[in-house]
Amino acid sequence: MAYYTFVNGNVLTASQLLVNLMDQAVVKCTNSTVRDALPWTKVAGSTVYKQDTFELQQYTTGTTGWRPPWNMPWGVMGAARITSNQSTYVLVDTPGLSVGPVTYVANRRLKITAHGQILSSLAEGCVVTIDDGSGQIHGGNVYSPTNNWASYWTSIHYVADTTAGANTYKVRHGPSYGSSGQILMVAAATSPCILIVEDIGPAANPA
Repeated sequence: MAYYTFVNGNVLTASQLLVNLMDQAVVKCTNSTVRDALPWTKVAGSTVYKQDTFELQQYTTGTTGWRPPWNMPWGVMGAARITSNQSTYVLVDTPGLSVGPVTYVANRRLKITAHGQILSSLAEGCVVTIDDGSGQIHGGNVYSPTNNWASYWTSIHYVADTTAGANTYKVRHGPSYGSSGQILMVAAATSPCILIVEDIGPAANPA
């Protein structure tokens, strides 16, 4: 579709109204089904406002399709929280701290954040990790210099660029290698442990 500039005195035709004016405006539609049935030629930048989800979407490419404005962050894609203690003597998936499967759009950038309080019964290390479907992607040791459940807050942040597909992120916790202590991931209603997956913006142009 060529961009059309309307000039005073020109006769406005039905074709110009439908093809040019409609394509150069923000089109309101009730849902995705109505959006996809609109009789227009979609080009990069065609814009709609979905009234069912209060979402502004723009057409990018035939592969990426309709998405929120590409150069903006898209916000939280998933979140989990626990409000009760989780105890272990070995490295385990932390029950309740899993997000997914999250469906990704290629060439976006994600930030995965885990935050919580971990305790050790011995003066030894604890391990907290963020894992995806292929294994650990980030994490490390939290050293406990004293016993009797010396407590430490830990935050882990990981940034990843996406390819098209889906994935599940989870938190794991347990003792460091060689430790025999009991490890407690501590959580309560007023101090939950959390896992958040956020889209923070583009990593490259739309696929």
